[in-house]
Amino acid sequence: MGVPPNFPNNKDLQKKAITKLSAKENMERLSFFESDISVYEKLQQIRYEIRNDIMYTFKDTTAMRKFPVLCKTVFRLNCNGDFYDLNINWNPNTLASLDLLTIKNIDSIAVLNRDMAVVLYGTNGNCGVIILHSNDKQLKRNLRKVSHDE
Repeated sequence: MGVPPNFPNNKDLQKKAITKLSAKENMERLSFFESDISVYEKLQQIRYEIRNDIMYTFKDTTAMRKFPVLCKTVFRLNCNGDFYDLNINWNPNTLASLDLLTIKNIDSIAVLNRDMAVVLYGTNGNCGVIILHSNDKQLKRNLRKVSHDE
């Protein structure tokens, strides 16, 4: 069984800055997205993490591992029931999709902390899941257009 296509190889890891976090620090980082700060600031942070393909490593105290877990936050967009992965490694249209997101078309941002995220997303959810919700019909049309323009 080979390495999953979304998992970086050693050469990629040497180029990429990886932030070390404790499980507590990861929870605090996720709580940023649940805080009362503006949607604009949250969207800016989401864009930064996605565009820079930010990865985290932390020691998983719930598993019998002696090495740190390498993970990144999963970002998904729920636009009127259609889900879009916002990950530059999984979805080639991610950057174009990010450019369509504004504070006017994002209704809410939901956070799934590690435990719930792992239940729903498996090991991809180790660093949590951020779901952006939108009911904007124009955004949905534009996202469909972008995904068909590959």
